[in-house]
Amino acid sequence: MLSAGERLTEALRCLQVPAKDPQCWPVQADSSCDQPSLQEQAASLGKSIFQVLLQWRLQSQEDDMWDACFAVIAQSLIAHAHQSEKPLGQILGGMPVLHCFLAQPEAAGLLMRSLLASPEGQGKSGWSFALDLYAAMFHDSTTGLLAGSSELLKPESNCPMVGRHKALKVMIRAANKRLDHLEASGSGDAAMMRMWPEEALRLVLYTATHDPALRMRRAAMHLLTTAVVPTGSQIEFELLAVLLLKCRDRDAATAKVAFDMLAQMPKATLHRAMHAGDWASVISHAFGRQPIAGALPRDPEQMQADRQMDEDEIDEKERCVKMPVEGAVL
Repeated sequence: MLSAGERLTEALRCLQVPAKDPQCWPVQADSSCDQPSLQEQAASLGKSIFQVLLQWRLQSQEDDMWDACFAVIAQSLIAHAHQSEKPLGQILGGMPVLHCFLAQPEAAGLLMRSLLASPEGQGKSGWSFALDLYAAMFHDSTTGLLAGSSELLKPESNCPMVGRHKALKVMIRAANKRLDHLEASGSGDAAMMRMWPEEALRLVLYTATHDPALRMRRAAMHLLTTAVVPTGSQIEFELLAVLLLKCRDRDAATAKVAFDMLAQMPKATLHRAMHAGDWASVISHAFGRQPIAGALPRDPEQMQADRQMDEDEIDEKERCVKMPVEGAVL
């Protein structure tokens, strides 16, 4: 029976097997089936190792072992970044199992926290090192990039405003690029929904409502325009609640984004989730922000018809005045 440390060592060894040596992988494809591609084998093995490590953590409650796993991975990647002249994406391309392991949504945040906890990630500008290295690792995985970058938005990260703002900018670029690709390829809403991890989206919602910096709240609202959420889901309800709140924001730019997003929400969602007070507030603030200057422009034909009605009404009044009342004494 292997100890926790021995199992961790074996898992890390499997993760770092180079692509040119797949025979060293502990899980081989069934020869009786069609031979899967190298990428498919790597994806399957990377996911399997992640699930095994996750199971060990849940069973043993050994957070130290779990953190140690990602700390070792982070330190290994940092060493590669320092010693090699190759881009980090190319380095990871040579270790497909590790690449697919890191692509697991749950792995993203853990790896970012390990990078921040590393000696290079600590200090005044450690967030910049961690974010740059992380963005290089996940340049081809929008979901992973959103999940890890959002870690800097957590209050407990103690990231300065400039770091949080840079994280939002990285997320905005990645999300817009991915949406453009999905729209160009004709992908439906389902693919767009899978792009956003719920935890990352909730951190952006938190930033839009609670961050003290105006530029952060504006950037967070801009990022929310890239989110596509399932109709009737809890996260859709949370998004709607934030939009209703931001419609009343004192910052006109923030309120405009909120109104524009609210107009695109499914009608069924609005009817189901909004109360009479919400509708009254939205209408009141909408007209309050853009008051009508002067009278509304009117159609010339309608104006002529109105004048004719006025003239007929005047004629009727004059006729009634001149007409004697029956039975009256003159």
